[in-house]
Amino acid sequence: MRHPQLSGDHLRRLRDRLLAERSQLRDRVRRMDDLDLGRSMGDWLGELSTYDNHPADIGDELHQRSRDLGLKIRFRRRLEEVDHALELMRRGEYGICTGCGRPIPLERLEVQPAAVRCTACQQAVDDAGSIARPAEEEPLALHWRRLMDDDVDPTAAEEVGYDREDAWQEVERYGTSSPPADEAGVTGYEEPFLHHEEAVGAVQAVEAVPAEERVPGGDPDDDAGDGGAVRG
Repeated sequence: MRHPQLSGDHLRRLRDRLLAERSQLRDRVRRMDDLDLGRSMGDWLGELSTYDNHPADIGDELHQRSRDLGLKIRFRRRLEEVDHALELMRRGEYGICTGCGRPIPLERLEVQPAAVRCTACQQAVDDAGSIARPAEEEPLALHWRRLMDDDVDPTAAEEVGYDREDAWQEVERYGTSSPPADEAGVTGYEEPFLHHEEAVGAVQAVEAVPAEERVPGGDPDDDAGDGGAVRG
């Protein structure tokens, strides 16, 4: 199906604009490839390691690299749109909305030669994409709430003996980029940790005492009375 109002001269003019934009986009992508964005952050900076630096130490470099990567992705996506429009021209289907099958207004094609949908169909696609989330987020969200929120019903998810919260508590005790001064009311380096008051490896304090050090006949469940006393 051909566009009823799209003349040959009009089509050639739009094609020339698309070819010029494609050439410009290819040149931009080629320059982005010369920036070695595929290399690791450490190799790109020339640092032996980036783990021993505070995040703010390489903030400018990280921002610049993130911006370059974002621009490269944006240029590649735009290049795909232009190539798709040129392919539709080659097949004689240019100017017809791929959503509803109706002719795209000439005014829209003049402003956006790479458009393959009418305004209404494009708006519907944009609205659907703005709320679409990865499918794996739903189970992950429930798992995260169970880990961090004590009000969540524990029967709503499968119980695990060792999860990512436990792993984080182990490694954060070796130090993070957040000093005690960043937290209100914290005076020591152990206090900023999540649940730092919890007894590691024991539910009650008495359970952390080796059995051979307890007074014979003592109550193992009594961590406050005489039954739970230990030898001095």
